[in-house]
Formats: sequence, C-alpha cells, structure tokens
Amino acid sequence: MENKKKMIFNVLFLFLVFAATLYGVFHGEDLSEIAEILKTVNLYWLFPGVVCVIIFIWGESIIIFYMMHTLGIHLKKWKCFLFSSVGFFFSCITPSASGGQPMQIYCMSRQGVDAGIAGATMIQKFIVWQSTLTLSSFIFLYHRVI
Repeated sequence: MENKKKMIFNVLFLFLVFAATLYGVFHGEDLSEIAEILKTVNLYWLFPGVVCVIIFIWGESIIIFYMMHTLGIHLKKWKCFLFSSVGFFFSCITPSASGGQPMQIYCMSRQGVDAGIAGATMIQKFIVWQSTLTLSSFIFLYHRVI
C-alpha cells in the first residue's frame, strides 16, 4: 500500500512539474503564432536531432560507467544511461544548466553510490569536459586565424 501511494505521488508530482514547465515556457506567448511556426518546421531534421541527443547521453553514460569502474564501483551501463538522462533533463530545465550534476549525484546516492565519490566523479567529468572544450576552441580559433 505504501508503494502504491508513493507511486501515485510521484506520478502527480511529475505531471505538476510538466504542467509548470509548459506554463513557464508558453506563458504570455501567442499559441496560434507558435502553431504556425510549427507547421513550417521540416520534420526530417527532428530525427537526426533526437539521434544526436541519444548519442550524447549514451557517450556521457559510458564515461560515467568507466569512471565508476576505475573507482571499484560496478554499475550497469543502463543505470549510467539513466544517470546521464537525469543530468541532461535537469540541465535543460534549470537556469544556467545548473541542476544536472546535483541531480545525478542525488540519483547515484539513491542507488548506493557514496555521495562523495559521485560528486568527485561529476567534478572530474566536468573538468575534463571543460578542458576538452577549451582546447578544441583554441585549436579551431588557431586554424581560423591562419
């Protein structure tokens, strides 16, 4: 009975967050204008975009999987994919994309991973990501200047 109440609460909370997100995004917008714009969208670009998002999430999950395994924490790749999906979702809905990593740490700790190890993993992933982004930016800038 307790699990059923918890499930009902979680579903209601999910719908509440979804409704609040839709309200926040579309409040004050002309919905007929949005409908007209959506009619002009080329749907053939939607599929490659979704594929790219899945590849991004999958790539991040593989990074988390290997980083956890080097620390002696054996998680299934599917769990790491879920952690990455949570991070991607919360980065999309929070200001300045600041909510993804804390929610990943929270989800990892709910699955039995020590919060300190989860936090260290997220910080390490962030540092490597930023370093790679900065280095590639300098390389592209160098080739653009020459």
